[in-house]
Amino acid sequence: MATTTELEPSLVSETYELASRPNNASAGGENPSEPPLHATDSKLDRATILKITSAAFSFFVAGVNDGSVGALVPYVIRDYGINTAIVSSVYGANFMGWLSGAMTNTHLSQKFDLGSMLLLGAGLQVAAHALRAWGPPFVLYAITFWLVSLGQAYQDTHGNTFVASTKGAHRWLAVIHAMYMAGCLCGPFVATAVASAGKTSHWYLFFLFPLGIGLINVALVFVAFRDTVGYKGKKSPDDGTTAVDAELASTPESTSEDDSAFGLIKETLKTRSVWLLSLFFFCFLGATLTANGWVVEYLVVVRDGNLSQMGYVPAGFNGGSLLGRLFLAEPTHRFGVRRMIFFFSILCIGLQLLFWLVPNIIAASISISLLGFFMGPYFATGISVGSKLFSPRIYSTALAFVFVFAQLGGCFFPIVTGLIAAKAGVAILQPMLCALLAATTISWLLVPKPKDSENTSLHRESLRIQPTPRPRSTLQQTDHEWQGRAQESWTRGDRMGRSNACRVRHVRCDKNLPSCLACRKAGIECVRSLQVRFRNGLDSVDEDYSFSKTQTWVQHEKTLEYCDETAQLSQLYEGTMAEAEDPHRLSLQARQPESFHSPPALPTEQPSPLSREYEIRSPSILGARPGSQGSSMSHSTTHQGLSPSSAPPVVPFTHQEAVLMRNFIENMALWADATDMRRHFEIEVPRRALCFPVLRYAVCAFSSRHLNRSMPDTTTESLEYYDKCLQLLIEAVSGQDGQVEEEVLAAIAILRQYEEMDADDKELHLTGTSRIVNSMSVFDFNGGLGEAAAWLCLREDIYISLVKQRPLKTDLGTFLQSNVFRKRDDAAYANRMVFLLAKALGCAFSANEPCSLQSLETIGAEVDAWFDSKPAAFNPIHEEQRSRPNGRLLPEIWVLSPFHAVGLQYYHIAKIILAMSTPFLAASVYDHIRMGKKVEQIVRHHLIQVIALATSNSRGENTLFTARHSLSVWGGVFGDREDQTMVQDFLNYVQQKTGWNTTLLRSSLNEQWTQDHEPNG
Repeated sequence: MATTTELEPSLVSETYELASRPNNASAGGENPSEPPLHATDSKLDRATILKITSAAFSFFVAGVNDGSVGALVPYVIRDYGINTAIVSSVYGANFMGWLSGAMTNTHLSQKFDLGSMLLLGAGLQVAAHALRAWGPPFVLYAITFWLVSLGQAYQDTHGNTFVASTKGAHRWLAVIHAMYMAGCLCGPFVATAVASAGKTSHWYLFFLFPLGIGLINVALVFVAFRDTVGYKGKKSPDDGTTAVDAELASTPESTSEDDSAFGLIKETLKTRSVWLLSLFFFCFLGATLTANGWVVEYLVVVRDGNLSQMGYVPAGFNGGSLLGRLFLAEPTHRFGVRRMIFFFSILCIGLQLLFWLVPNIIAASISISLLGFFMGPYFATGISVGSKLFSPRIYSTALAFVFVFAQLGGCFFPIVTGLIAAKAGVAILQPMLCALLAATTISWLLVPKPKDSENTSLHRESLRIQPTPRPRSTLQQTDHEWQGRAQESWTRGDRMGRSNACRVRHVRCDKNLPSCLACRKAGIECVRSLQVRFRNGLDSVDEDYSFSKTQTWVQHEKTLEYCDETAQLSQLYEGTMAEAEDPHRLSLQARQPESFHSPPALPTEQPSPLSREYEIRSPSILGARPGSQGSSMSHSTTHQGLSPSSAPPVVPFTHQEAVLMRNFIENMALWADATDMRRHFEIEVPRRALCFPVLRYAVCAFSSRHLNRSMPDTTTESLEYYDKCLQLLIEAVSGQDGQVEEEVLAAIAILRQYEEMDADDKELHLTGTSRIVNSMSVFDFNGGLGEAAAWLCLREDIYISLVKQRPLKTDLGTFLQSNVFRKRDDAAYANRMVFLLAKALGCAFSANEPCSLQSLETIGAEVDAWFDSKPAAFNPIHEEQRSRPNGRLLPEIWVLSPFHAVGLQYYHIAKIILAMSTPFLAASVYDHIRMGKKVEQIVRHHLIQVIALATSNSRGENTLFTARHSLSVWGGVFGDREDQTMVQDFLNYVQQKTGWNTTLLRSSLNEQWTQDHEPNG
């Protein structure tokens, strides 16, 4: 094997597309039980629906308050005898309330739970309306605007934060903000009706209406969020924190002062995207409240409208905004938020010019209504974009500051308009609105395009990859190594003069020309980067790297030579295709030639070993071998001590071999013994390695390669052990008259694990193990090392079939003779699930013909029967469901032992395979998409269970590998940003825990999520 670097296998870069899904789909809220196939993709549990309803109603209450201001301004001016400049002070008090909320929100949020903050906001609004309802002095009336805005700040911030974390967030955000506009629509009607009733206006009695619905709001919040009403104390280590959280909590970053309120505020203020999005909301809300607050006065004074009738014009604006938020949210999301908001902004400027230049009240009313309609989706879209731009840790704080600047615009521009109107007249409203709408359009173009949740404050700046000179040995470096090293030296390009580094995946560069066609057309410099393999199977391209003359090179103790043994291994294992269908099968026999104990010379030419029959059988006494080749021994699963007369010679381990063997026993044997209660690889393999060099060298090569993850200087050592094992293996398999020892099968299975760690996995040993197992006529292991090795081989085949979505190489018919199906212990029951998953994969990825629906249903029934009749020991000993409000993004599922966790993981993976393989009939394209989303919901539910079993039972590292492999195939189903962060944290934890490099997988998932969230234009 010529590969010398330890990097993640390229196969994890593959993307397996599922049905279409919404770009901002959230994975939250999965039910503990499997989501039914007939459920809608946005189906939420009742508690979540009640909470969304409460949030929507709180927005309605806020809308009633804000929408009534414009209709009441003329009555306030006349009743208190003040001018437009003085009445504008209510907007200043309104801003101060939002500013106070932003300054205190982070501190209070660290002390009080979500429900408490929402209750506080609702209570403050009730207090404000109670103070207004009796016609107080103007000073107190103005102060109530500070109080009501403070309450709105708390409720709106945490309501938006909660809804943005739910499933189908962009739709629910549109709903709650539509409810705000419904309140704004209702407010002017009620306010105008109350204020204009009778000869003497008692306009202040209107506030009895928001007071009443405010009390309902308080009650609804208490009922819906009662599970999060309370004071936050310090969480104990066993309060539901996942293993991933515990690992992250131990890092210096997680315990720094940056987690304090001031630290979060400081981090928020340093985030560039917060300021740019705030600028957009500053201009947008300024335009909205200026138009809504002064349009009645403008129509009465400038257009000579009737006050009692003009009071309803803001209702047209608010009604249009309500419809816009309901009906434009989905088109905006589907056709690209950046394009659509820009298009709507241009339309709004045109409508405002129509309002200004056509002196007709009817035309003005229609224009202002359409203006509200096209501005409708602005707010929810901005919040949705913010959820992708802001890091989850600062999301609530950042949202509060965005709202502050939005309210600053909503207060500043109406005040400025009022001050100018006091001198120049209310006609100044029109040029002010045109300027504000133009500023809104420009500020939207400045908002960063969401790119990567790992670096949320980064704008779409030009980046290029520059290869940094590295020490290079005489060993041939693989393309994967240079791709990984290049990614370590990102540098920012010149934003004005240089383009992004041309990538093969995105730009088809002509390698024979100095620049690619795209760069030549753009007239910019073409900065070539390393050829990065984004998908498995792309041909790598040799690069001519130049290095400094002063480059320092790694010195080696001796000359290194490499032999590519791919051809020999292929000849050893592959044979001919006819051999796979050979009716003559073989079995394992206890047989040990003397030459097997000393490394022979590497044969120059070997016949295909699998063209013969093989006999493989476990020995009755470990190491005892028959005197002649033709003898056979009866089976016994009780291994005794080594017989001096008949056993192979015992060769003590050298110091380094002892170190490697201990590492294998303590850290790696459990990987192979995942479903073996007798722990053959932990106990028997080290014992037999004393006598059988092929097993000893296989273990040492694998163990050394494992240590190589953190100790790069052992690379050569692992290759030396591998070479020794390979020489013994070739003789053991090819020169023994069709007889293969169970130690040999175990050694090949271990070498397969070694091979999986290779960046360029050729699957040669997988071919060897599957062909040996497939050629056995009798499964005569009956619980020995050979059977344990065979089940390990099957799991290795399942891994490749799963991640590459191709047929199994193993013949499952051989395993039907295993006594696993007769035993009653839990490990055997877990192995039955391994067999059922292999059966599901064999059906789903059949090489011959598509699997029939009847076959899938039969396998599905067997899988369900396994789960329904599983022993009580498979039930979790402790279980907690995921809870987003409590910050628990994964369930807690504690089980008794690793093989219980493995069995349950394989069950959930089998359910995923069956759900994705079962065809469904759709009457229309819409139904097909909808059904695809249902399948995706099922996949997401079971995948979360797979990850949860891994994080909750970290002793069984196999569960971590299984979850990692599953994420490499289906990780794209996580559309919610919090879930994506959870996946990234989990993969980082896997790398820290096991040493398995997950960098490429994390990068691939980030790329897929970014593409899914990007607008289609």
